[in-house]
Amino acid sequence: MKKQLLIIGITLVLITVGMSGCTDNNLSSKSNEEKLIGSWDVRDINANSTQYVATFFTNNSVKATFPSGEKSWDTYAMTDQSLKFTQYGGGTTFEYSFSDNDNKLTLIADWGQTLILTRK
Repeated sequence: MKKQLLIIGITLVLITVGMSGCTDNNLSSKSNEEKLIGSWDVRDINANSTQYVATFFTNNSVKATFPSGEKSWDTYAMTDQSLKFTQYGGGTTFEYSFSDNDNKLTLIADWGQTLILTRK
């Protein structure tokens, strides 16, 4: 009887430990829109330094802050495949991909320009 209780006790402890590892607090469990929200250093793939900081908001607006202190506002729309900026009625569409545990975002424009965004 004592052996059965010991086996049951050990089994319960192992199940409890195993179940506690099922919680995913990682950013990758979030939607792409949720991953995008926040501030990012932006640079062209050919540049060695940050060109500006882009801050994405939940209301689909984005603010670009340049080293000079100048600010520019835009709106964006995100799908599973693309991120489109729609400043002044025009638009630029990028394919995107997250990497480095969702701390790096690569944007590739339809004309070939590549931007690298790194989470601040």
